[in-house]
Amino acid sequence: MQKHRPQADAPQPTLDGRHLRDLAEDCSTAAAEAFADNYTALLTQRVDRIVRSIGVGHREMAMDAALSLRTASSMAGPCG
Repeated sequence: MQKHRPQADAPQPTLDGRHLRDLAEDCSTAAAEAFADNYTALLTQRVDRIVRSIGVGHREMAMDAALSLRTASSMAGPCG
């Protein structure tokens, strides 16, 4: 039996809702909403910074940008 794999062009979730629900339970709904709003507002900028850095061959800047995105994403938990 073949496993179902999402198509490469299929949109993938940015945040896992379970982790936001946990944040809402642990802190507050307002905290979870603020985190999600901030994360999504900065996501495009973070990805653009990675792409631009790679485009000009600036490896250190690309790594810094990737680690910034990774850190913010890890706070939301892994995507499922």
